[in-house]
Amino acid sequence: MTPSASGRETAPLLAAFAAMTSEMDQLSEITQLLKTQTQHQNREVDSTFSRADAFAQEAKSLKANVTVLEKDFSAMHESYVQLRTDLTLMTGSVAHGEIRQPL
Repeated sequence: MTPSASGRETAPLLAAFAAMTSEMDQLSEITQLLKTQTQHQNREVDSTFSRADAFAQEAKSLKANVTVLEKDFSAMHESYVQLRTDLTLMTGSVAHGEIRQPL
């Protein structure tokens, strides 16, 4: 094989190798970009789950507060009904002269 024949045979191989190297570099850059984007998206997902957990805790707290308020309202309503009953009885007693005013 002559040097010029050898050069002609290796030139396409070198060109193919150079093209392949260039493609590998591009793939490496794309891979790095994808890794960066994935990390960013993972942080966003973590943040979203963290906020969701905070909202769930807040909802649980609000539900507990509503339960307390419902119990307080129920107790106040019972007191109101009792007061109204007592007032009705007292008013009826006064109307019938059963309650005497001190002199």
